Amino acid sequence: MERFAITKTQTATGKQDRIEWDILSETDNNQAAKMLMARPDSSDWLKMIIATGCGRDPLDVINDLESALEVFNARFASLVAAH
Repeated sequence: MERFAITKTQTATGKQDRIEWDILSETDNNQAAKMLMARPDSSDWLKMIIATGCGRDPLDVINDLESALEVFNARFASLVAAH
């Protein structure tokens, strides 16, 4: 499984944290994860999910993602209905 180092650094103002990811393992076969991590247009949020999820039980990750999807789908439906 792919492993990532997550390092938090603060900006000079101390107001914003930035998370940087370094791929530690080159032997992983998950090309989709590697490609998403390398893309400059991938959000930090998506990269964080990939980085932290790759070290967890895959079934737990899938269950958590499905739960989150339900929350965001409901939020989206609520916003659409309000307009």
